[in-house]
Amino acid sequence: MIFRIPFGLAGKRTLTVPTRAAIKYCQRSRRAKIHDGWFGGRRRFREDAKVQNAGVSIPRALGYLRPYRMQIAVILVCLIAVAVLLAVPPLLIRELIDVAIPDANRRLLNLLVIGMVALYLANGLINVLQNHMNTIVSQRIMFDEVFRF
Repeated sequence: MIFRIPFGLAGKRTLTVPTRAAIKYCQRSRRAKIHDGWFGGRRRFREDAKVQNAGVSIPRALGYLRPYRMQIAVILVCLIAVAVLLAVPPLLIRELIDVAIPDANRRLLNLLVIGMVALYLANGLINVLQNHMNTIVSQRIMFDEVFRF
């Protein structure tokens, strides 16, 4: 079921390639939930496995976040601010192409370029704050969980 192709100097190495029959065998054995690995190892596939009580895990996760409501609010505000800041540069570029360049308005051109640079700098600073807050909240949740007992 496995086809070995010689390669390298004088064919001393072989490349193991599954044949179509091997692939079909694997597909059939997956349905049977047992698969012999390519190297003889046994693997089990559970296609019918379902998560038990999936609805319980979401309230439990939100329970871990409850003491950190303010930090989560700051993270969400940062997320919204980044989305808004990323929507502005296309508008500035449109203004640059439609107004500043055709009218040869250097003052407007300089303002638009400075505005785009400032937006990207603000975006970077907000991302730093958001990542910092994410790290703080996640580390504190882990700390609380470890020392809860």
